[in-house]
Amino acid sequence: MEACCGNGLYQRLRSQLPPQQRTVTNTDIVEANNFGQRIFWGLSVTDVSETSAVNTRPLILTPTSLAQGSYKVCLDTFKKRLGLFIGGIVNAFKDVIE
Repeated sequence: MEACCGNGLYQRLRSQLPPQQRTVTNTDIVEANNFGQRIFWGLSVTDVSETSAVNTRPLILTPTSLAQGSYKVCLDTFKKRLGLFIGGIVNAFKDVIE
């Protein structure tokens, strides 16, 4: 498996943490956002001329920005669904790890 995807990406990001933080659950929203950004950059293509990057990514992510003032109830519903979705993914990963 390529180092940029799947377990390789997880291991690379995890190895950047100090040893004492590798088993601690993150509760800091800023750190969660930083982690999300690192995942995004690991799975995004920033140079369209880099065709090899497109062929080696199992998934290509693109950014989305939704302003609460513009989307109101729609965004609240999206965030609720996203939380359920992420929770399902986390549970699936736990099942795989255990």
